[in-house]
Amino acid sequence: MKRSFSTTQFIIMLNSLVLILGFAALMFLNKRQLKEIAIDQHAQSMKIFSSVVERMILQNADFHNVDLSEFEDDANALNSEGLHLGGSTSSNSKKSLDAIVKNLADGNLQFRISVIGADGKLVADSLADISTSENHLNREEVNHALAGSEDIAIRESVTSGGEEIYFAAPIRLGGKNYALRLSSPIDSNIFFSGNYLFKMIFGTVIILIPILFFSILISAHIVIGIDELKNAARHYQIKDFEFRSSVHSPKELSELSSTMNAMAKRIGQNIEKMKELERMRKDFVANVSHELKTPITSIKGFAETLLDGALEDAESARSFASIIKTQSDRMENVIEDLLSLSELESGSAKIEFEDVDIVSLIENLCEEYRAIAKAKNISIHFSSALSSCIKKINPNLFRQCCSNILDNAIKYCPENSRVEVEIVRVSVSNDFAASTEPNERIRITIEDNGMGIPDKYADRIFERFFRVDKGRSRESGGTGLGLSIAKHIVEIHGGKIRESKSEKFSSGARFEIEI
Repeated sequence: MKRSFSTTQFIIMLNSLVLILGFAALMFLNKRQLKEIAIDQHAQSMKIFSSVVERMILQNADFHNVDLSEFEDDANALNSEGLHLGGSTSSNSKKSLDAIVKNLADGNLQFRISVIGADGKLVADSLADISTSENHLNREEVNHALAGSEDIAIRESVTSGGEEIYFAAPIRLGGKNYALRLSSPIDSNIFFSGNYLFKMIFGTVIILIPILFFSILISAHIVIGIDELKNAARHYQIKDFEFRSSVHSPKELSELSSTMNAMAKRIGQNIEKMKELERMRKDFVANVSHELKTPITSIKGFAETLLDGALEDAESARSFASIIKTQSDRMENVIEDLLSLSELESGSAKIEFEDVDIVSLIENLCEEYRAIAKAKNISIHFSSALSSCIKKINPNLFRQCCSNILDNAIKYCPENSRVEVEIVRVSVSNDFAASTEPNERIRITIEDNGMGIPDKYADRIFERFFRVDKGRSRESGGTGLGLSIAKHIVEIHGGKIRESKSEKFSSGARFEIEI
């Protein structure tokens, strides 16, 4: 008798079969997709780590004075006469490229680092003996790296016998192209370790429908997070460090996202800083060239005029000689200021500090400049809330700092102007003072009622060679370095300097020095 099934039995059997087949199909698709993602992420991780390995190799080995070609024909020579750390040539400090690579790997058998020459021979390897290793020119990823491009390959390893993933990238050492190759067993990836598929199937048998439902959601969520991080890595690869990933869960991906964002921000800031430093360097070279070219051209022109016959005219010769001397003095001032600024910036000058009464120093300085200011009918007024104030300073440098500011006030103020110099105590809690300074600080203010400094130039007045009025500054004999030198002197003394609008006059400049 032929057995028949009830509708309930049929539905249960059909639904069970559909669920089982659906789960099996879903598991197959998920397994395939996760495997591709795992391999891709594994490769991406190796790619990122390769740049770290390259940087570590370049930082730990001196390739500037070493020709690697002498080691390519003799692998044993590389071990005994290899690249040296820090450029040292002593036998106790020698360290070969092979030793550096082995040190980076730190004996990790699950991760291999290789450096391969253009002839296919190993010049360094974290696991293998480079003297007996076979030629690697038959490896596709190695050939691509030697040709200048990155490549990824998955195949059975001749060394370990297991399936491994390889990432190779070009690296330039000692003026030559090499291949930097990283490899690791593919089963070191979490996806391939353990009986992952069996455990997943076993768990879903108990509560098949909820697990299917939540696994789909969770898998999709994780994949989206990974794709977001991959997208961020692509942006950073093309140097777009403004991009920010937004992965909030799970916790590990969220932390990785935050770390990558912080890294991109820091790199972006460093790039901007490097651009600014490069701009300053170019400006400095251009300014120095211009500052020296102008007087040299003038000296050359008047000297040629004298040689062409002007020497016969005593009055003209005397006038031209006076101009030549003036331009020579200007060149000398520029060079002296440049040397002073260079010593201050490099810290090469030995600076001695001693206890000095700053009130007395500034008061005497004002007295000396009154004679100079009198020629333009400019009055200098000094006042101090302290009868004396002993500070550990270098009197000559500090005097030069205040002289530069006071000299500028007299040079650039019109006749019948007024210059106010004042010394007062300031609170440590003042936002301009250093919050960690244990002692009281004083503020030296030098302000005038001249034309002042336009707001658009306020952030640049301490730059080297910067002038608000270039023509007028040169006519007065300024080098454009006085305020830059003053700023460095104040900073050497642990103080701060800034420029602001005059508080006592309707116009004019105000410089504050706190120490």
